Amino acid sequence: MTQKPIRDGKALGLALKRDEVTIEVTLTARKTVIKVRALGKVAWGLVLASASLLIAAIIFAGPSGGTSIGMTPVLGGAGLGILGWSAFSTLVAAGIAAGGPGELVKIRDYKVQSDDGKKMVLVKT
Repeated sequence: MTQKPIRDGKALGLALKRDEVTIEVTLTARKTVIKVRALGKVAWGLVLASASLLIAAIIFAGPSGGTSIGMTPVLGGAGLGILGWSAFSTLVAAGIAAGGPGELVKIRDYKVQSDDGKKMVLVKT
């Protein structure tokens, strides 16, 4: 289990990268997990594709001299429209912290063990 409750995208991404068996999420991270788990397969595919393009543009902004960053508003459009600003930005932050969008698919491999409205405990299935 993670040491402290996860509150933001960066901590969520690092927990996914470490393949934590149990993850405790609160605040923005909890809301993001709820929204992602509620998506159907097609909506999740659109969000994941949108987030993947945006994450890649941000990660490669340094090596490209910043030229890839100019397309970020266009690249995030679908995901932003489906999840909303807060959840989508948390998801993108998680993908960047995890080292790439591939780790984001793991978020749907967890089931909710408990949720008291403030804190949610996720267990890897």
